[in-house]
Amino acid sequence: MKIYIASVIQETNTWCPQLTDLINFERGYYLEGHEIREKLYNTNTEISGFFEYLEQYDDLTLVPGLAAWAVASGKMKEESFQLLVDRLIGELEKHLPVDGVLLALHGALVSECSDDCEGYLLERLREVVGPQTKIVSTLDYHAAVSKKMVKMSDLLVGFRTYPHVDFKETGLKAAKHLKQLLEGYPNRLWCKN
Repeated sequence: MKIYIASVIQETNTWCPQLTDLINFERGYYLEGHEIREKLYNTNTEISGFFEYLEQYDDLTLVPGLAAWAVASGKMKEESFQLLVDRLIGELEKHLPVDGVLLALHGALVSECSDDCEGYLLERLREVVGPQTKIVSTLDYHAAVSKKMVKMSDLLVGFRTYPHVDFKETGLKAAKHLKQLLEGYPNRLWCKN
């Protein structure tokens, strides 16, 4: 089974007048391909948790695509956001088909044209991989979770601590849940009170 791993993380402050662009991500980190594992493995990041959990299974092929992180700032320039999404999708398309997608997101990325950037990204991913591929994402616990994010994902896994000391732990949980989904565990459970 093949798993695509990626991230786009930025927490937007819509009152901040300074727009975010790709330079902000280059100052944080902007990584592609195998450089993602090289730079982020054994760090307190969701990506590190993804790799640490999944590398124990010989039946999985891990495909790192794009990992981008910028500090909190103003809305993202629309052109920069579209470029990031296109690059992430482009890397994914090189490796199709995939059985699963693991994403590290924040859940509060806003661009000049969209209040639901993560929903848009997940929708684009779903269009490319189709309905059978499992998509699991990590989110900050105060993410602005939209209906589109829920609809386009099989599972969303949030941080549990503040200050956030559980990035890696959240990545481990997300990877474990993705593996279980790929093994046929149910992904939608309903509780009737």
